[in-house]
Amino acid sequence: KAFSDITVEMSGTLFRLHRLLLYQSPFLKRLVDGTHCTTRTIQLSFKEPHVSVHALEVCLSTLYGLEPVLDEENILSVLATAFALELESLCDACIALLPNIVTPRLFLELHAFRKSWDGKEYSALITDILERYLCRTAFTELRSSLHKFSRDELERLFTSDVLWVPSEFERFQLIMEVYQLMKQHSDEDAMSRDQTMKLETKRSLQMSTSRRSAPSDLLSARQFGRSISSHHP
Repeated sequence: KAFSDITVEMSGTLFRLHRLLLYQSPFLKRLVDGTHCTTRTIQLSFKEPHVSVHALEVCLSTLYGLEPVLDEENILSVLATAFALELESLCDACIALLPNIVTPRLFLELHAFRKSWDGKEYSALITDILERYLCRTAFTELRSSLHKFSRDELERLFTSDVLWVPSEFERFQLIMEVYQLMKQHSDEDAMSRDQTMKLETKRSLQMSTSRRSAPSDLLSARQFGRSISSHHP
């Protein structure tokens, strides 16, 4: 913070920094040098949902020569933030570490992350990490989650020679188990949609009945009012 000459602000958090060190990030350099940057404060806002203030702090610390602390909890947000800041070396470090720390939970997060990352740099490497881990653990750790995958993904997995299974018979059993789970969840979704439609239909009928009965109710109220008035001394 000593002798800082610029402040970076994101979601209400302030980082007091030094312009010269921010130049290591092409993205931040453009903001610092931009004509719109007439004050000592740069406000950051990103549409990418994985970008976070904590990850930004990790990224900024690397500009000061500190080693990034990466783990299962923050690696995807640091990767997304480093990519937004165009910090290529930090992105490379995240991608290199991912295969070594991936767990079933991180795999599912990375699988969802990949969908928003398609077409971007590193997407092919992320896909490769996912496929390698999936083939190693589909029969064991990820078995109960396989029904959540698309049919195309499952077809590639079940026909892959790299998929680890104790035997071809157990490969067949795995396939049948997953497709039965898919059918079960599909039936449950259909029942849920059917119940929702019935409730909406019932509400519509109730509202319609209420609107039709309103005039007669109003007439009864008026008649009652007149009868009270006629007996009033």
